[in-house]
Amino acid sequence: MTIYDISAVRQEVCARLPAKRLSHVLAVEKQIVWLGEQLMPARLMELRVAALLHDIAKYVPDEEQIALCQSLGIALTEEEKSVPPIIHAKSGAFIAKRDFSLYVNDEILSAILRHTTAVVKMPLFERLLMLADFTEETRKWQRCQEARAELLHLTDYTTQAEKIAYVNHVFYEMLRKKYDFITTSIHTTVTGKDILAYYKRYA
Repeated sequence: MTIYDISAVRQEVCARLPAKRLSHVLAVEKQIVWLGEQLMPARLMELRVAALLHDIAKYVPDEEQIALCQSLGIALTEEEKSVPPIIHAKSGAFIAKRDFSLYVNDEILSAILRHTTAVVKMPLFERLLMLADFTEETRKWQRCQEARAELLHLTDYTTQAEKIAYVNHVFYEMLRKKYDFITTSIHTTVTGKDILAYYKRYA
């Protein structure tokens, strides 16, 4: 992956997304660069691709996401249909694989697929995308700002192990901030009607 590849991906994303969504996506890329430089510098280009493509299906309004998935041949569970705002992750992963096959791999696609929901034992790559999405600088929700402020303390640590431990701490704090009902010990996939109200406002 080279800077030229990143430019090609960004150019295509800019052509597809409306200005407000694009502003968010570019801010997520900026945030994931900051995180990646400290935690996964060898994977920085892949992290940037994941950030640029994570909302590639967000151009479709929530109420039209089910129709989009049907047109793409994407199967949806009844639970997913009950929470349309989370579906763009699934349709986005499909579109990223279909239209950006030269730039994506399984890890990038998995990160896109999971960026609105959490699963047990998420890889660091996926956690960084979810954190960048929640803490990028255009997010004005108080809980996003709090998580962003917490992340700044990442620079207080020097070893890789310390930094990963701190990011894990901020990640789980973010989940509690994001979903309210999640406790320190996560035992299930984070989806369902409990977060519908959240996604209607903040996803």
